[in-house]
Amino acid sequence: MSKSVTIELSAPITGHHGQITKITLREPRYGDVMALGNPIAVAQGANGMIYSADKDEVIRAYIEQLTEGVDPILFNQLSLVDTLRLREAIQNFFVDARRAMYSPPATSSSSAPASSV
Repeated sequence: MSKSVTIELSAPITGHHGQITKITLREPRYGDVMALGNPIAVAQGANGMIYSADKDEVIRAYIEQLTEGVDPILFNQLSLVDTLRLREAIQNFFVDARRAMYSPPATSSSSAPASSV
């Protein structure tokens, strides 16, 4: 089941049908990821240090593609705070997915007492 994230805007924007006070992004799916790629570039330096950099155009494409019910032309009205919140939401989809990939699966616990031999 896909999840979505809703960003409450700090400053409403004006759409074709009135004010918009929140933007909902759906979780990226296979087609999105294969078409747009990773929104964060990661590289390892000669000293072994890991470096990362945002891919601004990829993040922008994800925001425009994953937004539900808002014409992307309206994004030019977004405040800096709201723009950064949308960027962070896109990045978090990928960070959370990587965390889930490497986390051990949840195990169910039994309420039955252990038997002794």
